[in-house]
Order: sequence, then structure tokens, then C-alpha cells
Amino acid sequence: MDIYSAQRLIGEDAVNTMHERYNILKFLSETDHAGRRMISDNLFLSERTVRNHLEYLEMKDLITVGKSGAAIKKEGLTALSVLTDYFSRMFSSKEKETALKELLGIDDVVIVRGDSSFDQLSVHNIAYEADKILTGSPLGAKVIAVSGGNTMKAVSDNLKGMISDQCTVIPVRGAVGRSHAASANSISSTMGMRLKCNAYRLNIPDGISLADLDVLAESPDITAVTDLYDKIDILFFGISDPKILIENRTFGELEKGLVSSPLCVGEALGFYLDSEGRVIKSPEKVGLSKDQINRIPKKYAVAGGSGKSKAIKALCAFINDIVLITDEGCADALLNK
Repeated sequence: MDIYSAQRLIGEDAVNTMHERYNILKFLSETDHAGRRMISDNLFLSERTVRNHLEYLEMKDLITVGKSGAAIKKEGLTALSVLTDYFSRMFSSKEKETALKELLGIDDVVIVRGDSSFDQLSVHNIAYEADKILTGSPLGAKVIAVSGGNTMKAVSDNLKGMISDQCTVIPVRGAVGRSHAASANSISSTMGMRLKCNAYRLNIPDGISLADLDVLAESPDITAVTDLYDKIDILFFGISDPKILIENRTFGELEKGLVSSPLCVGEALGFYLDSEGRVIKSPEKVGLSKDQINRIPKKYAVAGGSGKSKAIKALCAFINDIVLITDEGCADALLNK
């Protein structure tokens, strides 16, 4: 056991407090000024917690606080530089990433701190890593495809960079479920706006009959998207627990029986899977086929939380040439089984 592990073991509460203050300094280093509400929304901390941390950091002369919000000082930037190395050593997950990559048999794994089954900050951390991949390096992507889901919504909401106005963002699913804010359509639109590129929508109502879907699938608005499926360069998608989806989506009786079966443990891209990655239910008419997924050069799954470990393992058995961006809660649940 090294010093960093020992500190986390006997002083987790103190480490958490210090890490929250570190995240505030890091956020302030990326902005000109920021008020409590802005910091709270971006770091998933209560405004009361943010206020207490800002008072402490101001007392230590690391930031200034005025009418326009908080701003980091030179001393704060110096402290941030030291703390970045400290926390990268404390929360280093390289060995765990390698072990999980080998266990799942996939291309690569990125592990962030926390457990998003209990901690919303972990979702933000996953989104931050996805943003680094999408906007931090030239991917040469022309067509970017996205799924829906709460983690994918966090990814789209937290994008900060710009790729190219020649890129196109498309959804791989239509308006599925009751939460339209987390639908693939909304995420596609948000990402297009933030990346300053073209974005499409798939206007398919939830619960549409197969007969109506056959007709709708041939309409120009739909084919404008599905014709791009074979040209996708990069795919970002979430992974879901089917038991949660039952509460938010409209299923026929037969479909509901399949999805609610104890055998069904995971869903991604419209495919419902058993624990071995075998398909229990496939997308109806409009959606990526398995062959189309296999041909996409770069695929990134974003999902975390100890509660999603079964779903993530099933997905990795279904598609293994992916990069998984997840959190410690999920990683520990998978590695400790």
C-alpha cells in the first residue's frame, strides 16, 4: 500500500473535501469568472457546499470573490499545478484499466473517479473524458453518431471544443422514451450546436406500430439520416439497465415480456442483451444493424456505476472493439466478481 492509498483509506472525507476544492480551482482556471450557481451546476455540488469552499479558498488567498463571481489568483494556479500531480497519483487507475481491459476483452478502458450510481459528479467526470476525446485531438471524423441516455446528455452538455463545420452529428435512435431531453435527437442537436457543425434528428414517435414504421422509414426525413449509417466515423453511445427502461419507454406486451425477463441484463443502441452478450431483442427497422456497428472505425461506450456492471459486461461481449469510459464503482464491481 502506497501513501496515496493509505490517505484514501483513513481520511476519505478529508480527501473528498480537498478534491472538491481542487475541482473548483480547476473550473475557475478554465473560466474568467464564475458565480456559485454556475460552479454548482457544472460540478454537481450544492450551492451551500460551493459557498463554503469559496470562503475557504478566498481565506487562503487562492481566489478572489466579487460581484462578477469568483476568479482564480496566481497563487491558486500554483496550488492547482501541484495538486494536479498529487491527485493524478492518488487516483491513478492505469493498473485497474489494464486489468478491466483484459477482463472484458475490449480495445481500451478509461476509468474516472467515483460511482455514478450514487454520485452525479462521476457522470461529469465521464463526460469530461469524452470531451477530451472528441475535441482534444484531431479525429478526422466526418459523421459522428450518438445515442440517447443521461450519461450521453452529460457528454453533450459539457462539450467545450469545436471539431469542424464540415462534420455532421446524427442520432442512432429516434424519440425513444419520455425524457426528450436525454433522447438521441436532443443530444444530436446539442452536440451539433456546441461543435458548430450540422446535426440531424430522427423524428420517430415512441410506441409506433410496425406497419406505420415501415412507411415512415422510407420518408426523406428519415432516409436523410439512415443513409449516413454506413458513413459513420465515430460512435458515442450509452449503456442502460433494461429494468429502468421499462419505466420510461412504451413496449408491446411481447416486447415487455422479453425486456423484463431475468435473462435481459443490458441495452445499448436498441439491442437488448443477455449476460453473454446474446441478442434478446433487436431494433425495429430504424437503427444501426450489428454489421453497421462492426464497420464503424471508432466506438466509445460511456457508462458508469456499480449498478450497471452486468449491462456493461453484456455489451462488451456483444461488441468488443470499443473504448469504454466508466467509473471506479463499475470497474470495482466487475473486477471483484
